Amino acid sequence: MEKKITFTNSKGQKLEGDLHLPSGQGPFPVIIMSNGLANRGKDAAERIAHADYFCQKGFIVGRYNYSGYGNSENEIAKLTVSQAIDDLQCVIKETCQNDLADPERLNLWGISLGSLISMFVAAENPQIQSLVLVSSAPSLFPDAVEAKQLEFFKLWKQQGWINLPHITRKIDYSFYQDAKQKNAFSIVNKINCPVLMIHGQQDQVVASLPLAEQFYSKLSGPKEFIVLPQGAHKYNEEDTIKIREASLTWFSQHND
Repeated sequence: MEKKITFTNSKGQKLEGDLHLPSGQGPFPVIIMSNGLANRGKDAAERIAHADYFCQKGFIVGRYNYSGYGNSENEIAKLTVSQAIDDLQCVIKETCQNDLADPERLNLWGISLGSLISMFVAAENPQIQSLVLVSSAPSLFPDAVEAKQLEFFKLWKQQGWINLPHITRKIDYSFYQDAKQKNAFSIVNKINCPVLMIHGQQDQVVASLPLAEQFYSKLSGPKEFIVLPQGAHKYNEEDTIKIREASLTWFSQHND
């Protein structure tokens, strides 16, 4: 069963989401899925397919839209990493209040930007049972990337907004300013739950494979790293299915 939900973030802005609820009495373990920065949001076809699949296997799954996406309030250009973290914390609270949910078996799944905010929330929340990070972005704007694109970042600052190459909309400079303060290498030692990282070898949009591997090397708890040789930032159908199945296996192993 799928249930529409509305709730508010800490700013009082209305957010929208969907809960996929298994049949039965529960309580069921929970998976919260967080999206990337692209404007497809919670209703991307592969995201819905993942959620349906996890739900069929006995998980409550929450999909939601960040502030400004879909019918969630705010301006889409005004989103920051800090606000996305707040949105995730609020959807966790809302989902865990469902009578069928087991808040002691809470798991996070994030892709791209969603992986970064999931890292920060897991570092702050000891109740997180496990974490799946796809196209992991421990730093959205590594210094090495900036050094190669000085004119790009100069223009972003001058005009106050920019169109990122893989995003078909404006992004305010405040996103960059905030993101520079949200480097997950600073909190990696606080992530103690089991972590599965999945990365495309051809992905150059958010973070190169070496950067993801560097972050993985610093994780101290149970962990696994899967590299998809043909994977880019957008995955083909075959790799999407591999991600779905690997994610379920990981969640099932850590939610007995």
